[in-house]
Amino acid sequence: MMLMYCGASMLHLFLKNFSIDSDVYIPNRIEEGYGISEQAIDKAKEQDIKLIISVDCGITASDKVDYSNKLGIEFIICDTINLRKKFLKHLQY
Repeated sequence: MMLMYCGASMLHLFLKNFSIDSDVYIPNRIEEGYGISEQAIDKAKEQDIKLIISVDCGITASDKVDYSNKLGIEFIICDTINLRKKFLKHLQY
């Protein structure tokens, strides 16, 4: 499991408390830009990561979720932004 972005440290500590293995990935904003990048997803694939959890970022990244899924990586996005209808295709409760 790979966690991405600012709130990741809190989630990492929470998961660690339950002995769940996770890595924290903070992207280089200059090289990767803002948001979820294919470069980050590729790094996860190289590490045989099966699940990415994006914290406080990514609510509009349906194309990145599609890319991740094609590589066999599941994706959970935890964000505070309201959803728009065009992004609901990946919504699961």
